[in-house]
Amino acid sequence: MASHPVLMKGGFLYHLDKAGEVEKIKHGQAEVLDFSLSHNVMSGTNVIGSRGCKDCHTKNSPFFLRKILIDPCDENGNPVYIENWERLGIDQEKLSRLLLEQ
Repeated sequence: MASHPVLMKGGFLYHLDKAGEVEKIKHGQAEVLDFSLSHNVMSGTNVIGSRGCKDCHTKNSPFFLRKILIDPCDENGNPVYIENWERLGIDQEKLSRLLLEQ
């Protein structure tokens, strides 16, 4: 590693190639970490969902529509975000069903 340093961020591995140029390679270990989703597993007033379905399943859902930082800076130095529904692999048709008022 010390003889060939790399940077892993935003789904890509960056390193210097033999010509000394930065090479950008898609790399699984640089992806944002996934997490599991479960309903009714934990209790407590601060747990999302403890106040009912509307904690997540509303038109302005703080769960499905929240922004997830996937890269602190792109090639222009700007942060890159996607919404949680995109990160979870939900398509827009399913999202519209999930966001209906309960």
